[in-house]
Amino acid sequence: MPVPTLFETPAGVTRKSGAAAPGVVPDYLRDTYNWAYLRPLSVCLLDHQAVVSAILWGNDRRLERALLAELRPGQRVLQPACVYGDLSPGIAA
Repeated sequence: MPVPTLFETPAGVTRKSGAAAPGVVPDYLRDTYNWAYLRPLSVCLLDHQAVVSAILWGNDRRLERALLAELRPGQRVLQPACVYGDLSPGIAA
């Protein structure tokens, strides 16, 4: 059976309590955020720090500095969600 992509649900997957199979985008996320995260053109247009800065009213760097001040070298970080911009690479560095 081929590996499903983020855009499709594999045949034969049964869901309990609305849970999706690992690696598959749940229907509600796909339906709500398809325009922003699953369309390659949208990603090309929106994945820029300037867009993140505009959305956060220019507070992106201040918020990033506050987060990074809480981290220590070698510390493991669970990032349950990610959006556009360079926050994730900053955390990893």
